[in-house]
Amino acid sequence: MFVTTDTPTEPEYKFITDEDLSAYEVWCTPHVVAFNPVPTSPLYHYTTGNGLIEIIKSGELWSTQVACLNDSSELLYPIEFLRTKVREKLKSSIVTEVEFLLKNIDAGLTEPKIATEGRFIACFSEDGDDLSQWRAYGGGKGGYAIEFDAQYLRQLPEPHKVTILGKVEYDKSKQSLFFDDVLENAIRFFLDGLQKKRASGIDEWTSEFLSYWASLVIMFAPYIKHPRFSGEREWRLVYHFQDERNPVCRSPCRS
Repeated sequence: MFVTTDTPTEPEYKFITDEDLSAYEVWCTPHVVAFNPVPTSPLYHYTTGNGLIEIIKSGELWSTQVACLNDSSELLYPIEFLRTKVREKLKSSIVTEVEFLLKNIDAGLTEPKIATEGRFIACFSEDGDDLSQWRAYGGGKGGYAIEFDAQYLRQLPEPHKVTILGKVEYDKSKQSLFFDDVLENAIRFFLDGLQKKRASGIDEWTSEFLSYWASLVIMFAPYIKHPRFSGEREWRLVYHFQDERNPVCRSPCRS
């Protein structure tokens, strides 16, 4: 089981009910399993000689906030992918309520707040001898690829339960299916809340629903990269820095 929150305090919502949360978790679980498969081999972290010395001296492996990655634009890739899906859907024949929802999603994706995004990433590879990664992360000559026990990384002890090891997905067709499902179920859950009159008006319901849904979906963004990076065969250890306002997602894939 993993929990994507730093506090045991359960979130409180004005309109989203326990019934809704259970339904969202049912949707979430198979995707969590898909993005977090059981690794079958060691994983390698590329670093420079100085980096290796600091890791040994401190006994720590530091993660990087997503906006500070070597290529911070990579996090924009899943955002733009979903945004394209939203705009395609807006061109189709849809009811007024769905149009309202999609326009709000599009507005939120237009100005993503990556600089304050609470995800910190440590990168690993299935390949312990990849020339491109020697050059990019090992400093060329004198670099190191540190071997890690992937099973240990997958089941880190306390207090690291909010740190999740996942395999990066590069296949564009699988990415497309994932975002189709995200959008389809966002609409489904949104309309369900409207039908059940969770809030007194569509504005209130949209605001709270999208705040929760976005926090749930953003968990998967670090594991979706452009196909041109597929040679890195990357896995990511992602630390989710969140508070009690953000969602808890549980899965049987961690014990």
